[in-house]
Order: sequence, then C-alpha cells, then structure tokens
Amino acid sequence: MASGYGFGRILQLDTARRRRTLYRLGGGLILAFVLIRATNLYGDPHPWQSGRNAAFTVLSFINCEKYPPSLLYLLMTLGPGIMVLPLLERWKGRAPSSS
Repeated sequence: MASGYGFGRILQLDTARRRRTLYRLGGGLILAFVLIRATNLYGDPHPWQSGRNAAFTVLSFINCEKYPPSLLYLLMTLGPGIMVLPLLERWKGRAPSSS
C-alpha cells in the first residue's frame, strides 16, 4: 500500500516528466527481472532451462510462480504494466463496450 502512495506522486507529475519516469521505472523493473532470472540464483523454486527450441526456452524463462507472489513474478508483471500506462493515456478511441 505504501508503494501505491508513492506511485501516486509519480502520476501527479507534468505529462512529459510522468511519461519519462514511467518508461524508466517500467524498463528498470523488466531489466531487473531479466538479470535476476537469467542467473537462476534467486526468486523461483523452478530454475529456467533451455528448451528444444527458442519458444520453449522463452516460455521456461517467463514461467514464474504466482503464489506466493515472488519478486520475479512482481517484476515480470508490474514492469510491462507500468510501461503501458503512458501509452494508454494517449489513447483517444472509444472505450470498449461490455456488450
């Protein structure tokens, strides 16, 4: 909850600074995920392994335990989510309808 309050301060910045900060923060979280996951030293009880082709290797790399929420899972999901925020605020189309 405390990080949410801190994140709210970022969202109150002027547009250019907010976008730059969100891209940097999201990119940093993704980079942290890749670096930590690549070493297989911390974060997930099941280390990633090379698969029979590139697709299976990528799937093994991003296959992280959701419960209990691990650092890797949080980095892998929050990083891209934060990077999408500046893109969504530029979107001017119709909101999708529920029907």
